[in-house]
Amino acid sequence: MVCSIFSVSIIQSLKQESDMAKKSSSVANESVIIGVKSVEETNDVFKDIVNMVDGIYEANSFIESSVNEQSKTIAMTNDNSQIIASGVKESNRAVSEITDTLNDLQKKLEELTFMIDKFIT
Repeated sequence: MVCSIFSVSIIQSLKQESDMAKKSSSVANESVIIGVKSVEETNDVFKDIVNMVDGIYEANSFIESSVNEQSKTIAMTNDNSQIIASGVKESNRAVSEITDTLNDLQKKLEELTFMIDKFIT
């Protein structure tokens, strides 16, 4: 009977340890599940961050391209303005020469008119 009591005691002790191990395993399992969910949520957040960074990179690339295009357009406009300014200066010189020529012709015409009047009178 001592053996039977000893066996029952060992079995009860094993059962208690088994129950405690089961409870510890359940707690550990819940902790693992919570940890997995946290890792999945963190992974989703990192994916969102990567997508946002990609969007920012694309936007910056578009802005850079637009700024470069705008700079080229400004440079072309400046070049064209310089060409127009040179053309206007040349036109002003030509108008001045025409004015000088017309003034000279006017003087010559007045001189000829004076000479003709003298010749006739």
